[in-house]
This record gives sequence, structure tokens and C-alpha cells, in this order.
Amino acid sequence: MDHSRLRALDGLRGIAALIVLVHHSLLVVPALAAPYFGQVDIGGWAGLLVNTPLHLLWAGTEAVYLFFILSGLVLAFSVKSGSFTWSSYFPSRFARLYLPVFGAVVLGAIVIWATPTFDAADSLWVRNRPEQYELRELLADLTLLGGPSNAITPLWSLQLELLFSALLPLYIYASRRVTPVLQIAVYLALATLGAYAAVSSLTYLPMFGIGVALASLWPRISSGLSRLPARFSALGWSLTLIAAVLMTTSHWMLRPVLPTELAGAVTLPIVLVGICGIIIAAVHAPLLRALLSSRPFAFLGLISFSLYLIHEPIVVALSQVVAAPIVTVFVAVPFCIAVATVFWYLVERPSHRLSRRIRAGVDSELRLAAYTSTGSTGGGAASSQPRSASTNGSTSVAPAFRR
Repeated sequence: MDHSRLRALDGLRGIAALIVLVHHSLLVVPALAAPYFGQVDIGGWAGLLVNTPLHLLWAGTEAVYLFFILSGLVLAFSVKSGSFTWSSYFPSRFARLYLPVFGAVVLGAIVIWATPTFDAADSLWVRNRPEQYELRELLADLTLLGGPSNAITPLWSLQLELLFSALLPLYIYASRRVTPVLQIAVYLALATLGAYAAVSSLTYLPMFGIGVALASLWPRISSGLSRLPARFSALGWSLTLIAAVLMTTSHWMLRPVLPTELAGAVTLPIVLVGICGIIIAAVHAPLLRALLSSRPFAFLGLISFSLYLIHEPIVVALSQVVAAPIVTVFVAVPFCIAVATVFWYLVERPSHRLSRRIRAGVDSELRLAAYTSTGSTGGGAASSQPRSASTNGSTSVAPAFRR
């Protein structure tokens, strides 16, 4: 995938992070938090925001699903690059994820410590946030090994991201032996089963697999869309996006008419297909791709991971000092974007650099070890002609290395 198309996906990721921020900012409103705690009958203005396609504006759960699918898609593309090696992937990947998590936990601990005591009139979501950050919880969030605490809830998805990153070789192995369409069908079925059985790993890990399978299917998708007539472009993509949005928000529109215990499982595959449609449109619809690649959305994409990690404790703290709950969103959005920008410069960007240095260092050491091994078994020719041996060693070993 070329740079401009990857930039559009970065812009899409930035919008998803912004939606998660708006989502948590609106959950401080009691009427909007109630549906997430089981209330079905929602009327008035709250009903319009909950049970209609307007829910897309603050569909935080669905935005996280998009993160999972995008992660599988982008990592699968990276595996296909000529410079990829499994040996350097693991240490660089975990450094890339863990260092920002460490920074977010430290910042979250400071914010939680400074947050005023909650009020009884607060929403169920706010009252469900801990008022203290115990050492045991802090250590759980720093490692993510035994599951995150409830202090910084976005970290639940980071635990799954780490697990997927560790299991990526298995996903790639499956993608090379099963047709992409069948993979997607199996992953949808597994996610549906997981939602019905309330097993989180079975629900969410297949979403990463959908992204990996989508990467395998991508050349056919691009080739097919490139053959569409030009007149399809504006109207066709508009209708495609409308359908994708309706599918992505289908859980909230169908929830009032479906049995509570079945609503999540029945609508989940529809939601995931809708998200895949949005991802495909983001890259292939010319106007949408240009919009997502523009500077404001590119900037949001740049800080999206930082914004996702740091925003929740700040939103909760702001909800305790603003005049009315609904005002929180107007204060929290610009404030969290500003803090995320600083966090990106101080924490996430250095983690990127360290990750690249680790990757380069591991690759260099392995190339040296491979050359040394080749030279030591090459006899006198290797020692008497070091310059020639070096050239031969690099060309003969590197291709096997990348595999």
C-alpha cells in the first residue's frame, strides 16, 4: 500500500481516537451512560444520540473494533515488506507499545490523585471509576499481564493488542493457508460465538484476524475497484458509506427490538462488516481519502495512540469541575488533544525512536552473526578474500533472513 493510502488510514485512526474521547466525555451525562449499563428505553434527545445512526459520533466501542481490525491490517502489510524480520519485530513491537503505556499510567496516577471526590449525582460510568489508584492496580496496569485495573479502562484493549502482537506469526501462518474470504467468515463466526458466550478473548482476537485476512484480500479489492466506471465514484461511494455507517451502528438501532442477551451477538458480525466497509472506503474513495489525508486528520492520526491512552482520567477529572456534565465534552476535547500532543513529543515519539533503534540493532547483530558463521565455514577463501566474502555473505544470507 502506498504512502498516501497509509496516510488515509492514519487519518481514520485519528478520527476513531477522537470518537473514543467524545464517547467518554458524553458518558459523564447520566442519560447517556445508562444505556451502557443495561437501560434499553431511552427517549428524548438522548434517544436520538443512542438509538439512531447519530451514535456513530460517539461510538467508542465500535471505534475500538476499528482499531483492532486496522492493527491486523497494518501489521500484516508490514510482514510483507522486504525489511521485515521476526527476530527484530518482537522486541521493537513490545517497546513501541509498553513505553507509552508506562507514561500513560504515571500521568493517570497523578490525575486520579488530584481528582475531587465523586458526587452521588454523577453518571453510573463516573461512579464506576475508582477514586484512588492502589499500588496493586498500578502494577497491573504497568505490566498488563494479569489484566488491567478499572482505573484507566482503555488499557483493556492494549492487553489484547499485546496478545495479538505475540500471536501474529500464527495469524500470518493461517493467512497463507486459508483463503481470505473463508478466514473472514471463520473470524466473524468466532467473534459472534465469543459475544454470545461473553468470552472477551474469543470476541476480540478474531477482529485482528479480520484485518490480517483483509490484507491478503486487499490486492483483489483494489484491482476490482479500479475497474469500476468513473460515474460510480461520487454516488457509489456515498451509498457505500451510508450502508457502512448503518451497519456499524446497527447494534444501537436494533437493540430495542432484540432480546437483550442476543443483541450483542446478533449484531456484532454486521458491525464488523460495516467497519471493514469504512476502512476500504477510506483508502479507495477519492474524496474521503483526500479528506483523511489532509493536515488536521493527519495530525489526529499522529497523536491518536497518545490521545487514546491518556484521555480517560482527564475526562473524569474535568467532569468534577465543569458547571454541567454536557459541558464536559466541549472542555475535554481540546484539553485532551493538547495534553496528547505534549505526551506524543515527550513519550510516544521517543518510544518510536527506541523501537527503530532496537529493530536496527537486532537486524545488524543477526546479519553479523550470519556473516561470521558463513565466513567461519568458508575456509581459506573467506579469510584470504574478506571483501569478496563480505559481499557474498550479505547477498546469500539476507533473503533467508527476511523470511
